[in-house]
Formats: sequence, structure tokens, C-alpha cells
Amino acid sequence: MIYFNKVTSCIKKFATSLPLLNTLRIIFFVSILVRVIIFNFLPATPSSLAPDEGTYADLVKFIASGKNTEDYPGFGPGLYATSRVLILPALYLNYYGFSPLDSVRVISSLFGALSAFMLLIYSTYILQINKNIFVRNIGFKITFILFFATFTFLPSRFLWSVVGLRESANEFLLICLFISLNFFLFHATNSAKKYIYLSLCSILIICLMSIRIQVALVVYLSFWIIFFTIKLNYRDRLVYLIVFLFTWVPIQQIANVQSNIVPESTKQEIFSMYTINTEQKALGNTVNAESDLKIVRCPEILTNNEYKALSNLFCNAYRIQTSIPPYLFRPFFGSDTYSLATYLAALENLIWLIGVFFVFSNAILKRKILYFEYLRPAAIFSIAFICAASIYEGNLGTAFRHKTLIIITLFLWVILIQYSNALNKKNK
Repeated sequence: MIYFNKVTSCIKKFATSLPLLNTLRIIFFVSILVRVIIFNFLPATPSSLAPDEGTYADLVKFIASGKNTEDYPGFGPGLYATSRVLILPALYLNYYGFSPLDSVRVISSLFGALSAFMLLIYSTYILQINKNIFVRNIGFKITFILFFATFTFLPSRFLWSVVGLRESANEFLLICLFISLNFFLFHATNSAKKYIYLSLCSILIICLMSIRIQVALVVYLSFWIIFFTIKLNYRDRLVYLIVFLFTWVPIQQIANVQSNIVPESTKQEIFSMYTINTEQKALGNTVNAESDLKIVRCPEILTNNEYKALSNLFCNAYRIQTSIPPYLFRPFFGSDTYSLATYLAALENLIWLIGVFFVFSNAILKRKILYFEYLRPAAIFSIAFICAASIYEGNLGTAFRHKTLIIITLFLWVILIQYSNALNKKNK
């Protein structure tokens, strides 16, 4: 016990003298170094853990040779239309001598590093305007450093951001989007700056449509939920309404283009997606999957409704409640674990289990969370994303990869709860 107290005392002394922002910057620059080292050790062929990077590299090679994306074998123009945020910068690198595979890997890794950089920049801003409150709290400093290090080096996130996958671009756009929204809602000091940030949000949603349409649609829905749940003055609310009504026009145009360029064999799947028939889409996602999520089927009483849209709505409501737990916590130790990758995934899911339990227990106890307003927009999106993805995904590996897009919200939620609880205990 004496030894434990000495160790605790040493940690507190170290944390007291620890410069928080400098430590975060060191973690970021170390992550850059690790990315460079890993890049040089990656195989010259597409990784077996991320075979899709080979497809993106082939598309870069195809375009660089002067061929039309509409003639791309197997996928037609659809692959380019849904990955251009990754492909266009990679194409630029390819013109300067990088191989197609290295090009997509470099751009993917750059997006992954920029995500951590944007988080660092926003964290620096928040910590500076609340310096006396946050920085003096030892527990907060330790927790935040651990959070940033864990987010930066989380194995699954780090993997798909050093190989050539579009998830890194997706994450970067999402982080930029919610930082811009937070500046509009909480930090901008005059109307001109507010509306610039709001316009940037609109542009970023349109960019998301060109990387993953499903995420963009959930974001757009979330922005309307935020509109009705966050306090705004009359003028800001009116501008918000106008901007996002007009944003729907390019969103709909991009959606129509993408639905028209997919192969005829998958037209029915796209149609099902837009009529919110997620059960059929989830079943389609299990095809050729090494491991799949158990698809919850709708009872016949819900599917025999003559009103298709209403029937799909009731079906999705029924499926959400039983689809969320497997989506959040699989693979888990047991029958789901059969390789090193699945054991690592199961270990990460322990973080999800502990984090979600922590958030729910705090909600049940009805404890107030200080500074939660900064997190509220991202929390609304994350809850909507979980509900939508849980009934849409069918491939366990893909579902796990997509889920890491919102782990940052869980981490920050837990940190704010811990910080609020620590202050409450101190004030008692």
C-alpha cells in the first residue's frame, strides 16, 4: 500500500509539471514518424488486410494512362465517383513519380495524420480559452493525453489510415465538419465568421457525398436534429435553415448521379437503400464476407403493409433495438475470435463496452456533464450513425472499420464525464 501511494504521488507530480499542449504535439509528431517507418515496410503489393487499396491503385493507374473512368472494368464510373477525394490527390502524386499503390497509401496516411492534427488544433483552442479550468486539473491532463495517444495509435484506425483506403478521408472530412459547426455555434465572434463556417459545413457535406454517400446522408439528417435541439438566435436559425435547404440540391444531384452509374445488377440494392429497405441491403453486404453480422429479420406483420415506406419505417425501428449491440461489440472474445486480427478487434471492443457502459451509467444517474455543449453536435451524429449503420451493415469486418469513425466521440464523452465527476467531488 505504501509503494502504491508512492507511485501515485510520483504520477501526480509528473502530471503537474507536464506541459499538456507540448505533450500532445510530441504524440502527433511521433505518429508522423511511425507512419513514415511503416510506409517503408509495407509490401509492394496490396495488403491482404486491405485488398481494396489494390483496386484504388489500379484506378489511379487506369486514369493516369489517359483512359476514361466510365470504361473502368467491373465498376464503371461508380468507383471514381465514390472515391475521388482519395483518387484525385493520389493521381497528382502518381504524376510526380510515385507508384499508384504508394500514391493512394501516402494520401490515405496524410488524411489520417491531418485528422489528428485538426483534433490537436481544436483541442489547443479549447484548452487556451478554458486554461484556468482544464489545465490545472491533474486528472484531466492525464486522461486527455491518454485519449489523444489512444486515438492517434488505435490499431484499427492506424491500420486503415496507413494503407490506401478511403476511410481516412472520410474521417478527416467529418472532423473538419464538426469543428466548423462548433465554431459556428459556440466560438465565432461575429456574423461574417459564423456564416463562413456554416458555408464550410455545407461544402464538407457535399465532399462527403463524393467519398461515402451513406455517411453524408446521416450527417445531413443529424444537422436537422441539431437545428431543432440547439439554441440559436432568430437570424442564425434562419441562415442555418436557408443554407441547409440549398445544400439538399447538390446532395440530391450527386445521389442521382451515383445511382445512375452503378451496374444494372445492383440497381435494386440502391433502390432499396433509398426507400430505407435496409434489411435487403444488409443481406447483400454479407455476400462474400469472411464473417458476417447476424441480420435481424422483420416480422411478417411489419412487412405485409401495403404502404411500402411506412412498412420499412416500422421494420427499421424493430431492427435497430436488436442490431445495435452486435454492431458495437462484435467481434468479441469467443466464437468471433480465430486470428490475431480478430483478437485485436475484440480487445478494442472492450474499450467500446467500457465506454458505452460508462456513458449509460452516467445518464441513468442523471449527472450533469460540464462543457457537453461542445460535444453535443458530434454526439447527435454518432447516435444517428450507430442506429443507421447497425441495420445497414452486414459484413463484420467492414462494420468494425466504419465504427472507428465515431470512437472519438465516445472518448471525449468519457473524458467530460470524468472531468465533471472530479469537479463535483472536489466541490463537496
